[in-house]
Amino acid sequence: MPRIVRPPIDLPEHEAALLDALAMPLARAVIHHLARVGPTSSGTISRLTGVTPEAIRRQLLALEAVGLVVATEPAGQRHGMRVNYDIDEDTVLDATEAIGSYLLPPELARRTRRRHD
Repeated sequence: MPRIVRPPIDLPEHEAALLDALAMPLARAVIHHLARVGPTSSGTISRLTGVTPEAIRRQLLALEAVGLVVATEPAGQRHGMRVNYDIDEDTVLDATEAIGSYLLPPELARRTRRRHD
């Protein structure tokens, strides 16, 4: 059986980065938590998940790099070391649309897009 090394279609670079970021179970868990609870610090997420604070910080930075999460306080306006993160709703919706466009035939992908509008 041949092994697929490249996706059968080319994705725009940003969409590919979103899908890569969401491939990690921890990333999905962090986004799931933030979507339901709202802005949360990395320390709180660490305590709730049992994952080390450093691993959570790395994951939040990776998600922030592709735009899926945002720090609620801009870098120059932070007080102390506590930083809260939240999802970027538009980017998360774009990511779900990208997943649908990649995985589904065009007629089903269009149907899922209409649900978001």
